[in-house]
Amino acid sequence: MVPPRKDEVDIDTEHRVDDLAKLKAMEVSLKDKCAELDKEKEELTHAKDAHEKNVNLFNQKYVILDASDAFNKMVTLVNEIYTMYVAQHGDDEGLYASIKLLLDARSNFIRRKEDFPAS
Repeated sequence: MVPPRKDEVDIDTEHRVDDLAKLKAMEVSLKDKCAELDKEKEELTHAKDAHEKNVNLFNQKYVILDASDAFNKMVTLVNEIYTMYVAQHGDDEGLYASIKLLLDARSNFIRRKEDFPAS
């Protein structure tokens, strides 16, 4: 085997040095990109947590019920109204008319509120 000439060794060494410099630059670039992505991930996690907190606060404030919960709540309220009315009047005669009057009054109140919005 013939040893390589000096100019061939210098060229080969230069290529290795260039390749090593490129690899170092790539490593630095990748580390910077990873740090940037980690920062973005942390920001997204904080934003997600804040959003979930806001959703929970909204749900607590505006108590969102599914259909079965709403129906059960309505039945409970009707039972309470019936019990109070019968306890007051002795029987349920006139209960329907009283409830209808309450609902009509509420509808009128809402309509008037819409006709005269607060300034």
